[in-house]
Amino acid sequence: MTGTMKGLSDVWKNLFRKHWKMILVIIGVGIGAAIGGILVFLWVVDNGQASGLFPGMLGRWTVGYCITFILHVILWELLFIVLPVAVAAIVIYWQWYRKLPEEEKLPHRGVTPGRGSRGFSFLVTIVWLIIVWLDGRWNRAFEDWTLNDWVYSWLAAFLWPSLIIGIPVAIGVTWWIRREIKEEPLTSEAEEAQQGPS
Repeated sequence: MTGTMKGLSDVWKNLFRKHWKMILVIIGVGIGAAIGGILVFLWVVDNGQASGLFPGMLGRWTVGYCITFILHVILWELLFIVLPVAVAAIVIYWQWYRKLPEEEKLPHRGVTPGRGSRGFSFLVTIVWLIIVWLDGRWNRAFEDWTLNDWVYSWLAAFLWPSLIIGIPVAIGVTWWIRREIKEEPLTSEAEEAQQGPS
């Protein structure tokens, strides 16, 4: 298992060394898609209330309003985020990744389910409870909440832990990428010189 992990690590290092600009473009597309997804969601929330598609007060919501809201979020996210990202992914695959030599491509592996999402969800819930308490809505009935209160409190509860965890991770990844780019792979002559005469 450790040999497989080391081999995969070497493939990643090689990919970063040779194609770091393209990797940064891919990371940029991912970050842009995440930010765009949040903005589209907030746009649906604001426009849905302004147009009367669903009520602003949570106490007036019904199952029908919930389904309408979910369908509108899915539709606009697909149209504005998923479709452009899918096009970008296809272009990147056909114009860059497909043309890489086989030894530079990542090995195919089975998809394993994520295990850390429960811990992050729990953290977001705790942060949300803290935000509700700090905003003075702790003892306020849900029917007195507006949809904006609900959405923005959950958004803040998601963004605070994401920033606290994401900034050190981004710094670490940036440091690792810079270190990997600076390390030049040994040529066969340099490897022979290191091993000495046989």
